[in-house]
Amino acid sequence: MRTLSNESGFTLTELLIVLVIIVLLLSIATLVFVDWNTKYNVESEIKGLYADIMSSRAGALTRNRMHFFQIGAAGTSYTVIADTDPAAFGDGNANTGNDTVIMTKNLAYPLTSSIGIPVSINFDSRGIIASFNPGETEVICVNSNANPDYNCLVVSQSRVSMGKLLGGGCAVINCIAK
Repeated sequence: MRTLSNESGFTLTELLIVLVIIVLLLSIATLVFVDWNTKYNVESEIKGLYADIMSSRAGALTRNRMHFFQIGAAGTSYTVIADTDPAAFGDGNANTGNDTVIMTKNLAYPLTSSIGIPVSINFDSRGIIASFNPGETEVICVNSNANPDYNCLVVSQSRVSMGKLLGGGCAVINCIAK
């Protein structure tokens, strides 16, 4: 019988080292994915909030009646209401029993505001925020430990802009509109 002295293959130690490297890389990739996913969800929530506020404004303009965008007391949901009672032009007050509730949404991340929670943004028939004084600016923020590109809204009487909160809490000076 002949024996070969030049056998090819991997030793058990080499295989274990490669396996440990693969597990470490997968662990790092999982942590990066979880962080990215959280940032994506926060951005998605603020963009949805922005779209619903702008939709409420457009509804007030097109239907020629007040619309109310109300963030609940816990900051975990919001409701859009069209002023439909009385039928002609409404009475200028949000009444969930008589007016039309257009949508209600629950939020994954709670909201805060520079004016406190609950928040009511009332759009008149011209699309102007009637619940704010001229020159008044408020901020609505999504509470999260993630560091997304967008996590706050700057709201003034005639404009709503998305922005990034730069530490220090939910305040007008901390939300940089983009």
